[in-house]
Amino acid sequence: MFSPLTVGAFLLAYVAILFGAALAVERKSGLAGRLVTSPLAYSLSLAVYCTSWTFYGSVGKATQSGLLFLTVYLGPACAAVLWSLVLTRFVRVKNTFHITSIADFISARFGKSQGLAALASIMALIGITPYVALQLKAIISTFAIITSPSPAGATDAADPSGSGLLAPAVAVFMVLFTIIFGARRLDPTERHPGMVAAVVMESCIKLFAFLTLGVFITYFVNDGFAALFERAAASPLAAMSALGGSEPASYLVWTSYMILSASAIMFLPRQFHMAVVENSNIRHIRQAMWMLPLYFLLINIFVLPIALDGLLSGLPRSQADAYVLRLPLLHGAPWLALLVFIGGFSAAAGMIMVSTMTMATMVANHLMLPLIHRFEGLSVLRRRLLPCRWAAVAGSFFWLTFLNARWASPTCWSTSA
Repeated sequence: MFSPLTVGAFLLAYVAILFGAALAVERKSGLAGRLVTSPLAYSLSLAVYCTSWTFYGSVGKATQSGLLFLTVYLGPACAAVLWSLVLTRFVRVKNTFHITSIADFISARFGKSQGLAALASIMALIGITPYVALQLKAIISTFAIITSPSPAGATDAADPSGSGLLAPAVAVFMVLFTIIFGARRLDPTERHPGMVAAVVMESCIKLFAFLTLGVFITYFVNDGFAALFERAAASPLAAMSALGGSEPASYLVWTSYMILSASAIMFLPRQFHMAVVENSNIRHIRQAMWMLPLYFLLINIFVLPIALDGLLSGLPRSQADAYVLRLPLLHGAPWLALLVFIGGFSAAAGMIMVSTMTMATMVANHLMLPLIHRFEGLSVLRRRLLPCRWAAVAGSFFWLTFLNARWASPTCWSTSA
């Protein structure tokens, strides 16, 4: 397939485009500055919810549990109905109390309790760390697949040809990007238009890549939805279009998934940051109430066809998380596979950068600052708060790189919704 240098060059070019777009917005240059404050940009920034689990794991989940993967998006779509009441109130509270994170929001409800903010920060840090590490693992594993000499892709995530150097390289890029566009200023209440611009572009790329793959599989490899589902109905795969796939449908499971995902779209640290902290106009929420569910519909419309085509093509069910990369390689469309890889990189990178930015803000504001004020020996750090935030960003990324090297497994993609 592609050499590591070729894939690396395309990845570097894409990263350069992201930097250019973010810089243009930071400098408030013309059209770019106006676009990032539009309702469309706000809605697309909320699509950071769609991580590498959406891009890769949804197909894997569909092969195991049928339509159950839809609950991860039906829950947020149902929650969006209430945003005119709930999310608008959150934004007003943010503007009144200068909220900087979900931990700050929780503590504000109880008189700005430092202890509660610190507890919320620690819980968020512990909870989000393994999931972010898995995003990094997804980038490394898919790099190994697309650079494998085998037409069907690599059979494992280990690639001696260069993927071992990719994790540190990606970490360095994300550290620089997050510091420049997410932690460049000391005042964390300021919005980060450059970071928002990058997330918006990544949301567009991952949607375009997934839709392009879906159209190729459904209409070029097969003869449309009807023909593909007819083939599946005549095979043992007919149960995949059921609510629970080959497993008995459980309404309790569906309800639980929907409640959890509805909570996630509001209260995950990265989602709260994009929806509340980065909100520039409260009227944008009304557009997001239908734009974001539309995005979910578009990015999921081809999940089941891709899953069915992978199984009908003879690919093992155990590799279903990587069908979106293996199928274009199998069907002789390597350049489509490269586009899909860039889309998957976008899905993972957006989540990693926003999550790390929010974690660094919480660590600096609710863990480091209280310690500096309490211990006299740390008073010298009061004049170096901004470098402390940078250190928190860098430490988070390299800790995640260490976790990725130690224990993160690519088979976890479909279990980390």
